[in-house]
Amino acid sequence: MRQAGWKDWLVYSDLHVLLVSAGWMLGGSALMGYELPWTFVLLGACGAFLIYRLDHWFIHSPEDHLNAPQRLAHAKGWQYPLIVFAALLAFLALLSLAEVIRQDAWPWTIALLIGTLGLIYPLRVLPGGRRPKDLPALKTLLIVSCWVGGGILLPAVLFGQGEAMQPFGGDELAAVVSYRVLYVLPNLIAVDWLDREGDRVERAGNLVSQWTRRGAKSSIFIIWAMATMLLALLFVSGSNPVLLSIEWFGVTGLSLMAVSTISIREFKLDGMIGRAVLLDLWVAFPLITWLWWFFG
Repeated sequence: MRQAGWKDWLVYSDLHVLLVSAGWMLGGSALMGYELPWTFVLLGACGAFLIYRLDHWFIHSPEDHLNAPQRLAHAKGWQYPLIVFAALLAFLALLSLAEVIRQDAWPWTIALLIGTLGLIYPLRVLPGGRRPKDLPALKTLLIVSCWVGGGILLPAVLFGQGEAMQPFGGDELAAVVSYRVLYVLPNLIAVDWLDREGDRVERAGNLVSQWTRRGAKSSIFIIWAMATMLLALLFVSGSNPVLLSIEWFGVTGLSLMAVSTISIREFKLDGMIGRAVLLDLWVAFPLITWLWWFFG
C-alpha cells in the first residue's frame, strides 16, 4: 500500500469537516455580533467530524462503493490511526460538553437532539429497513437542520442574548437563519449531483436524481438571488456592511463552484470526491467573516 500523502488525508479522511464546522459556527456568531466560546466550537467541530466518520466507518452504505471507493479503501488501510484520532476527538468533545453544560443544562438537551438527528441519518430505522438518507426530502431536511440548527440557531440562543446581539432582534435572527439555509443548499445540490448515479443504483435518497442539468443550475441561481436579497435586508436593518460583503462573496463563490460542478459532463471518481471537498470548504468561508470581525 502506498503511503498516504496530506492530500489523501484531506480528501478521504473528512478532516476538513473540522475546519468547515468551526468556520460555519464562528462566522454565524460574527455576523450576529456575539462571542462564541471555544469550548462550544470544539464540541461542534468534533461532533460534526464524528458523525461523518460514523457514516463512513461503521455503517454500511452500499452507494459508497460506487460513489467513493477510494475513501473506503483509505479508511480500511488506515483504520487504526483514524480510530485513535476519532477517539481523541470524542474525548475532547466530552470534555467540552462537561465544561459548557454547567452553564445551563436544559438547552443541551436540544444540542443532544440535534446530534441524535445526525447519528440516525444513516441508520435503517424506518419501516422496511430504510434509512432517513434514503428519502430525499428527509435527508435534505436533516442535513440542513443539523448545520443551521446546531451551528447557527442553537449557539445564538445559548450565547447571543442581551447586549451582545444589539441591534439584532427576532426578525434579524430569522433573516440570518434563513440566509444560512440558502447558503448551504448549493453545496447539497452539487454534492447530490455528483453522487446521483451511485445513489440511483442503490436507491439511496438523492435530491436531484430526477433533475435536468439546466434545472439544477437554475435552482442554484434562484437560491443565490434569494440569499443576496436577505443580505440586502440585513444591510438595511443596520448590519455591518463589510461582514455582509464577505458573506456575499462566500455564498457567490459556493454557488459558482456548484454551477461549474454541475456543468462538467464527466468526472473521474477521485475528481468527484476532490470536488466535493472543495464545495465543503466554501461552507467554511464564513471563517473570514469571523476573522475580520475579531481582528477588526
